[in-house]
Amino acid sequence: MSVGGLRSWTVAASRAESSVQYFSKDFDWTHLRSRAQPMLEVQRSKALAIALANEKDVEAPQTDASAQRWEAFHGQLHATGRFFRPRRYLLAAFNDLRREVPSLRVLELGCGSGSAAIPLLQQNRTVTVYAADFCKAALEAAERNAEDAGIHDGRFVPLIYDPTDPNGDPWRNLEVKPKLDGITMLFMLSAVRPKDMKIVLESANRLLMPGGKVFFRDYGLYDLTQLRFPPESMLGEKLYRRQDGTLAYFFEVEELRAMFEEAGFVPEELDYCCVRQRNRKRQLIMDRVFVHGVFRKKGTLF
Repeated sequence: MSVGGLRSWTVAASRAESSVQYFSKDFDWTHLRSRAQPMLEVQRSKALAIALANEKDVEAPQTDASAQRWEAFHGQLHATGRFFRPRRYLLAAFNDLRREVPSLRVLELGCGSGSAAIPLLQQNRTVTVYAADFCKAALEAAERNAEDAGIHDGRFVPLIYDPTDPNGDPWRNLEVKPKLDGITMLFMLSAVRPKDMKIVLESANRLLMPGGKVFFRDYGLYDLTQLRFPPESMLGEKLYRRQDGTLAYFFEVEELRAMFEEAGFVPEELDYCCVRQRNRKRQLIMDRVFVHGVFRKKGTLF
């Protein structure tokens, strides 16, 4: 076990358990829209000009979100597993994840290096997290981080699983298939090809018990990251390719509502989460936009 790793995760847990400040309404999304939309129009016109010059169609990109790119991300570019900060706000953002029942079972889709699963396990001692990712290097990093965090009681269960595979089964290597109370989707759907998003949501509905919930957080339209993308990174409407080759999509609230309803969910919470971050050293104000949602599978559980 890494002493430094154990200390970092332990400090994160103690901070989270003491007092987490959760910000979601630092500014008005409609006010941001009025100044951000013209910026996106310029970005789009430049992207179209680049596409025409290269005889490509910006609306029909080759959007390869293969496991190989994520293997490189977790296995080579960020092998330490510390790229994403621990998401200590989870219990503050999602009340149902606080429930200390005898066996709360949660599947995380796209667990990465464990930045969400591990804080959740540290803050709720009754939850079991099935941490799923299609990237082997990510799961290896998550297992190392769970070890460093002192989680040895069997509540962290890593799984190789691709939710964009309509025939995929996360439980294929388990003796007993768990009955899921919840699924977390934290900044994972935006990295999926748009044509595969429906498969992901339908898979989530199939895996959940009636009344189970999806706890969702991802990038929202007009987020600073979107505005900063160079035109040549634009692949389509709200879709971009990062420098490492992975994808980034920026959601609208009503778009997500329609997607989840079509997949058999009832929206319980859905709104833009507007967070103003300040870089005092560089004297910068950064307006971040995320989409927060809780979607219930029809039935009764929670």
